[in-house]
Amino acid sequence: MSSTPVRSCGIRIAAAGLLAGLALLLISPSAPSLWADDAPQALARAARSPYDIERFVATHNEYDWAPLWQALDIRDASLPTCTLGSESLASCSADVVSVFDPSQVIVVLRHAANASEVYLRFIPVVGPDRSVRWRFTGHYQPKASFFRPRYHVIVFDRKPFLIIDGHGANAQDASSEFEEWLDLTANGLEPALHFTLKGSQETKSGIRREVAATILSTQAARTETIRISREAAFFAEDSDGELALGSQTATSVYTRAGTGPFIFDETQSSSPEAEVSELYEDFDRALSNEDFLSQDRAALFAIARNPESREKRWLRLWLVRCGDTEDKRAVVKLIEGK
Repeated sequence: MSSTPVRSCGIRIAAAGLLAGLALLLISPSAPSLWADDAPQALARAARSPYDIERFVATHNEYDWAPLWQALDIRDASLPTCTLGSESLASCSADVVSVFDPSQVIVVLRHAANASEVYLRFIPVVGPDRSVRWRFTGHYQPKASFFRPRYHVIVFDRKPFLIIDGHGANAQDASSEFEEWLDLTANGLEPALHFTLKGSQETKSGIRREVAATILSTQAARTETIRISREAAFFAEDSDGELALGSQTATSVYTRAGTGPFIFDETQSSSPEAEVSELYEDFDRALSNEDFLSQDRAALFAIARNPESREKRWLRLWLVRCGDTEDKRAVVKLIEGK
């Protein structure tokens, strides 16, 4: 049986009535006014409810997040201090994401001048007297260095997942984007799956690697399966313009049973995990000429064997700058017709 992820506009709509009702149980004339107290005390008190946190952010302009982290016992989250920004607009904001099954609320905290976000997860607990309190069950701060992460909720195998797309590597020679899947039926709030959506990296000699990945299929069964299609293409330039230097493709299969992380399955994948990591995922390490020669070996060997061309002339000149490796010696022999 196969299942395709479905965006959960319906989840939010279906949950709106229930969660709004739960929120109203927490708001009464006798409840302390958040904006009447000084900000640190009010923010610490707001930690009791996702809706109080949202309301605090909407009604305060200048504050530090430390009282909230302390109240929720969060030690590894960080957002800049909130101030009045340009045109007297508050620099911080909060979104509330409602999920119906299982019932929960995700609060997304952000700073306008900073690309990072913090996600807080709360579960409603209804007492014997029908009173409602909120149980904080986890937080997550995705890596973000250039642009703000994007998020949405899907349903896979009748389970809601929070999908986060963000910016990964951000170096002088490389840039990448990632996608993470957070299982909203799990106990905590952390990625069950992480992969590079796309990336670009250029060497000092002008060789460029372009990587792209898409979800090829999902299968919901006793063992949940996600298949990812990947492609890596290499380019360079000569005096006449861009040169296409070949490409590679791979299908990566990730599986899991239960609510743990998805694990790379080499028995079903077309390439070993180490090769996938080096070619399609790693943008933190500089790509050397020797790395390129190894990663694009089949295409470069084909160029060397073929008749004279722009690509072959470029390859002959480029090899001078490449270290003396077994692959280089093999390419030189092919160019020389040996």
